[in-house]
Amino acid sequence: MKRKKQKIVKDKKLVIVDIIFIVCFMTILYGGCFVTILRPAKKASEMENRYLTKIKMPNIKTLARGSFQKDLETAMADQFPLSQKIKEITSKKLNFIDYFSIPKKVCQNHYVYVSEDRALASCSDYLVELPITVQERQENIDNHLAYYNAFNKLADTYYYVIPRSYALDVEKDVLSFDGYALLKKELKGKYHLGTLDIKNFEDFQKYFFKTDHHWNNVGSYQGYKDIMKLLGKEKEIRPIVDEITIKDPSFYGSFAKYAHQLNRSEDFSFYTFDIPSYTLKSDGFFVKNTDVNYESKKHKYSNYYGEIYGYDVAEYVFDFNSPKKENVMIWASSYSNPTNLLIASHFNKTFVVDIRHYEDFDYEKYIKVNDIDKIIVFASPDVISGAEFNMGGDEDAI
Repeated sequence: MKRKKQKIVKDKKLVIVDIIFIVCFMTILYGGCFVTILRPAKKASEMENRYLTKIKMPNIKTLARGSFQKDLETAMADQFPLSQKIKEITSKKLNFIDYFSIPKKVCQNHYVYVSEDRALASCSDYLVELPITVQERQENIDNHLAYYNAFNKLADTYYYVIPRSYALDVEKDVLSFDGYALLKKELKGKYHLGTLDIKNFEDFQKYFFKTDHHWNNVGSYQGYKDIMKLLGKEKEIRPIVDEITIKDPSFYGSFAKYAHQLNRSEDFSFYTFDIPSYTLKSDGFFVKNTDVNYESKKHKYSNYYGEIYGYDVAEYVFDFNSPKKENVMIWASSYSNPTNLLIASHFNKTFVVDIRHYEDFDYEKYIKVNDIDKIIVFASPDVISGAEFNMGGDEDAI
């Protein structure tokens, strides 16, 4: 009888503990949801190097296709109080594997996966994307080729191929996506074609960051020089004035952030140049301070690539007030950012257009209205084959 009473008392205590736990959990959950809905939405995550999803009001279209529910789930995860701090702590705790201790016979000419779609390449400390092929993106490529060939009729057009990491098959040590060969085969009419000289992983390492998908200062300056030669302006190439390296805090590239490899960072170097005076508009608004001012933006997860070279916007307009020179349009992605100003300094007006920010873009009208003489296409694999660069836009593109 005494044991029975003791069991009943113990069971009651367990029930009380369970109730307290449930009440606390529900308070945190619903309280967090309440705060998430009422407080101003956070715009971006420096740690993950991406824009955060915001809570939007539903409509018939988004409810019918199910995108509202998906976006709401993502928005709640992005905007929930302390969500970014939790991700940071979790990321560090997950990085317990010493990838550099893996024997060479295992990792040589192979991918060592650190996430679902990111890997260390061939026993190196380079984080890369997994390779793509032309065949798997043929529908998008056809969409892009249609307006490329239209460009060729409307202006003097130059294509510069940039083989980013998923154009390279590390295991075979060859290009899996040969943008240069593709464009050479498929482009019609009169055009000019060049490429960053990358044939294998050894070439790749000279021109790209270890933790980020972009080219480094060596790669982007090589790209600028190649494009100037393609334009027939090699004698006008601007020399490097200085090289600045940021060591503290160091640079966590997009791959390190996306793959939650927050134990991986690197120094960030960039070049400076003597540039004539000019004005700059960003999405129609004048930008007053065009000097590099990275010191005021430094913090633990600083995106130096964006802070120094400029972030992706729909349109930049550089005006050097040289009416005797030509006007140029740069068909851009973030790969053009380090070279936009350098290229623009050789022309009258330069219009940098990123189609990812347009739902619809009338390129024929744009070329005519702005009196465009030349078009420069920064033909990285995403620009050649990504759905986000389809004419007419792609709502699901990131």
